[in-house]
Amino acid sequence: MSGTFIHTSEGRPEVRLGPGSYLFQPGGDYRHTTACGKESECVFFIESTGKFDIKRVEDGKAQERK
Repeated sequence: MSGTFIHTSEGRPEVRLGPGSYLFQPGGDYRHTTACGKESECVFFIESTGKFDIKRVEDGKAQERK
């Protein structure tokens, strides 16, 4: 992890993670958003024991869930 990784769980305040940080997030229907801080590029590693998806959001506009 380098740069600043911003993680926001639905209904909770954002958490800003810096170099050397880690994050565990549950699977299932866990709703959240993540972003890189604008002050620098961020690089992070993701590991999963099962399937996962990434839905990219442009211009800060999240898609409404159906």
